[in-house]
Amino acid sequence: MQALYQKDGGLVDAAAGNSLHVQLAQGRGAKVIDNCPVNRLARASTGHLEVSTPKGIFTCRKIIVTAGAWINHVISSIGCHVPVYVTQENVTYFGSPHVKEFTRDKFPVFFYHDPRRVVYGLPVHGITGTKMGVDGGGPVTTGDTRTWTPDPVRLQYITHFCEKFLPKVEMATGASSLRHFTANMPPPSKLELTDRVSIKRNWLRFQRQWNNYAIASRLTIEPEQFQVAVLLTCIGDDANDVLDGMRLQDTERDSVLKLTTILAEYCIGKANETFESYQFHKRNQTEGETIDNYVTNLRQIAKLCNFKEEDRMIRDRIVIGIINDKAREKLLEEKDLDLQKCLNICRAGETAQSQIKEMTSSSVHQIGQGSKYPKKKSFKPGSFHKPNPVQTPSTPCQRCGRHHKKNECPAFHEKCRKCKKVGHYKKNV
Repeated sequence: MQALYQKDGGLVDAAAGNSLHVQLAQGRGAKVIDNCPVNRLARASTGHLEVSTPKGIFTCRKIIVTAGAWINHVISSIGCHVPVYVTQENVTYFGSPHVKEFTRDKFPVFFYHDPRRVVYGLPVHGITGTKMGVDGGGPVTTGDTRTWTPDPVRLQYITHFCEKFLPKVEMATGASSLRHFTANMPPPSKLELTDRVSIKRNWLRFQRQWNNYAIASRLTIEPEQFQVAVLLTCIGDDANDVLDGMRLQDTERDSVLKLTTILAEYCIGKANETFESYQFHKRNQTEGETIDNYVTNLRQIAKLCNFKEEDRMIRDRIVIGIINDKAREKLLEEKDLDLQKCLNICRAGETAQSQIKEMTSSSVHQIGQGSKYPKKKSFKPGSFHKPNPVQTPSTPCQRCGRHHKKNECPAFHEKCRKCKKVGHYKKNV
């Protein structure tokens, strides 16, 4: 076997990179709308582009499409096609009781070439084990028809590869068979502790992601030692530094429940409810933001405020903070307004606005393009009273009685004191 080692080789954390890109975009005024599929693209009569989604129609000058497997589904509505095809690949994570031997400082990123396949592997990084897979060549599929069923042939090949070259990737019980699972979900984003203002919010977000991830990846059935190693990998360097600074007992360090409880107490204890309430009460709906996205953000802030009547506070904030004045008027007319009724009224108003905008745009386009009548000429004030006389430098103006250049008459916008019409002085009638 021949090997080539590249000392400066490494890996990029895709989840962290995407999170940073989103934060930078939001910091420059971008609005990020999650779980909002694009139905079609179209060009409006104004020349702008329209993006139709279940959450409304968005208008813009340019569109950047990064739809991956759904690229041709999105751009086909404007007559475009990209010659790409989608394949279904098998990604497998192998666990081991020797987790520390598969971390970035000891285990490299590698590619293994044999006559039939190319195998790649990555060290433990923010997920439950060593990532292994066959590079490309899976069956052709689409973004909508792909399945979550592992390919048994590839899985068997990877298993045999690990048995031959990575003997420490084995069951924690010491059994000879390998432990594996197929994962297609990203790990939780690392726990951000540098911003003390949003530390509680960051913890609640990480806790939600961690709980979902642990269930979806079947991490909860793994040995406790393995779960702890995964948690410590996911929380990131800042949170690990915080834990290292605490005098924790070995029994605390060896339990996921105790570690998450300690982190929760640290993060939530740092929160400032007064400031979070201030953030809540100044939060208004922004231009182009849907009512559902607005309410989602209000709920996130409200959870940090410990309101006793959270729904009532959110309802009142919606009434005060929404952009649609007509919807606000309808809300104020309701005597027994609860949060659900409030949302229904706002959604109905939002849908009506979107439909009216589309109908109006379509009507203006048809009239402007297909009218058989000539355009009317526009007349300036006073020009209908008398025809503008031909004036020479030696001839006084019939409107004001003075000599001046053409179209510079001072009486042009003046009202006659006698006939009350605009365009001349009284003595010159």
